[in-house]
Amino acid sequence: MAGTTSTILQAILFVSPQFYCYPWKPLLNAAIGDTYDVALKHFLVNHKTAPNLVLHCVCMAVQLLGNFCFLQTVDDILFPFGFFGSVLQSVSHLVTKEVPTMVALQTVASPADKVRYEYAHVTFFPHLVFHGLVFSSDLVNKSSKTT
Repeated sequence: MAGTTSTILQAILFVSPQFYCYPWKPLLNAAIGDTYDVALKHFLVNHKTAPNLVLHCVCMAVQLLGNFCFLQTVDDILFPFGFFGSVLQSVSHLVTKEVPTMVALQTVASPADKVRYEYAHVTFFPHLVFHGLVFSSDLVNKSSKTT
């Protein structure tokens, strides 16, 4: 039964000619796939010609570009939610008169906590600012083209 299940899952995995673009392929191979030695043996049997190796390089390039495109798409979809969350947090600070975390850290926290928060803000904030500027410029460009 385990062999049949493995065969069925591997058939599902490779049913499309674009199997290399499936993000779940490494997970399925880790769960039910063969060892590296077996995979290398199978690879070497059928992949000794130059055109075949070139096509594999093309496939890897397509997969890499696809992964970056996927991440960019997810980022584009989810960015407005993050921006909206920042606006809500700002409004909640104004309404509740709560002290923002960075201000509270100056008076309450230990030096280690300050370093941890500073590091998080230094690494995340430029990303947020960059996407905020890009998002804003896209809105300005779209509105100027419609008028």
